[in-house]
Amino acid sequence: MRELTKSMISYAWANSLFGMQQVLNMFNPPRGDQKSPVTTAFDNVSAAATSQLSPSMKAAFDSAEGFQRSMVNMMFDVLDPGRWASMGSRMMDQTALGARRAAQAGVDAMRQGATTATNAAADAAQQASTGFGPMPR
Repeated sequence: MRELTKSMISYAWANSLFGMQQVLNMFNPPRGDQKSPVTTAFDNVSAAATSQLSPSMKAAFDSAEGFQRSMVNMMFDVLDPGRWASMGSRMMDQTALGARRAAQAGVDAMRQGATTATNAAADAAQQASTGFGPMPR
């Protein structure tokens, strides 16, 4: 029991210092194509912890791990400024296309209206010229 107590206290102390170390590591940028020191440290600790799991617990871990990684990817995809900028650009393109189509429809309607008015005026002029016949003086 004494050894178990020592091990548990040691683990808790190491975990506390590990957390503080990772806060400091956040200020160390990764070199080149390497992972950041924080990512590497957490990957190493996760590997050490999962190596102590039974096969059935490892299977449960792997299942939940896949799900949480998918959720994190989805969250970061939603928060990606490049994605929003691209979406905004596409929306502006669609808005401009809609405005061009509406303007063209307006021009077409005005042309149609002008043609109709011209035809109506020509019809009215023709009726007026043949209207009542010669007028007395």
